[in-house]
Amino acid sequence: MAKDFSKIALGEGSLFYSTDGTTDVAFGFTRGGTYNDNTVIRHIEVDGKKAHVKGDAIFETGNPTLEFNLVQMQSTVLEKVFANIVVTDDAGVKTIKRKVANIAATEYINYVKYVGKTVEGKDVSVKILNALGEGPVNMTFTDKGEIEIPAMWTGNMETVDDEHLPSEIILDETV
Repeated sequence: MAKDFSKIALGEGSLFYSTDGTTDVAFGFTRGGTYNDNTVIRHIEVDGKKAHVKGDAIFETGNPTLEFNLVQMQSTVLEKVFANIVVTDDAGVKTIKRKVANIAATEYINYVKYVGKTVEGKDVSVKILNALGEGPVNMTFTDKGEIEIPAMWTGNMETVDDEHLPSEIILDETV
């Protein structure tokens, strides 16, 4: 493989969500983020085995997550960041509360995705499918700094028979 600086992915990017599967809506300003597919692979243990053996690996679980710190405070954004959020409007003043109830199907977002660029300007995307904002409502207040709102979305399969984890990494490698 040739060493090619143009293929290096830059860390800056934008965060989007979609409720219809086609239209990207920006979350606004963010600061830092991570993706993890949280795959757990178990190796079958047998008497006499001293190390992993080719063929003994079993896919156990996967729970893809996308985490970002948002710095833009809007009720429409918070509704997509945290499950079970209720927003009431009193002449433009929004009050946000979190319900203590089971999660409804309407709480799942079609996808949440990070879109960045390589040095050469090609798109790099990480997408969480059937995303649910499972993180706790948590905000960090700092003197001479901005409020940071940690957001965590988990991907959810459509059925127990799905053959792929509910996430995608999309790389534009067109010439």
